[in-house]
Amino acid sequence: MFTLRIQPKQILLLLITGLLVFLSFSLVSSFKKRNFTSVITDTGIKSDVKISRFSFIETHEGERDWELQAEQAEVFEKEQKANLKTVAVTMQTPQGLELKVEGDEGAIDTSKKDFSLRKKSEPMVIHLDNGFTIKTSGIKWFNDQREMITEGAAHISGPQVEIDGKELKVAVENQEVTVSGDVQAWVY
Repeated sequence: MFTLRIQPKQILLLLITGLLVFLSFSLVSSFKKRNFTSVITDTGIKSDVKISRFSFIETHEGERDWELQAEQAEVFEKEQKANLKTVAVTMQTPQGLELKVEGDEGAIDTSKKDFSLRKKSEPMVIHLDNGFTIKTSGIKWFNDQREMITEGAAHISGPQVEIDGKELKVAVENQEVTVSGDVQAWVY
């Protein structure tokens, strides 16, 4: 008759191996369920982290101020910035006016919360829910001043008015829009 003798060390080894297999399976399964991907890369000119479906929400005085979403972000922790691709921003003014803008690429200062967006081949269209539309090649948002400035020429159109200029500045707090540089206006 054959008798199998198992030593206590062998039992412990089998238990540890089983636990490691279980933990490995659990870890791999949980990565598949997440809706973002992060990859840590080498230091140097490469980013510290690459993220899919990046989201950044800023509040002001307890209310949601703006939300930035990007398909991809390359985060540089030391420089406190992230380079963004396929970006959408939704802003809310204190008076309840909503502003939506999309860009092909951009960058955000994760410390100051300033950001910039650009379109590569066509004008960027900024939609305001009061019927006005702004077209430009790009924007810069300065969070401390709560101002948006266009990069390059801008065209604003709305009910019975069109305005062209070299630069457009939007002060969100008081909903003041300033157009400067070779300004042309058409009132209908």
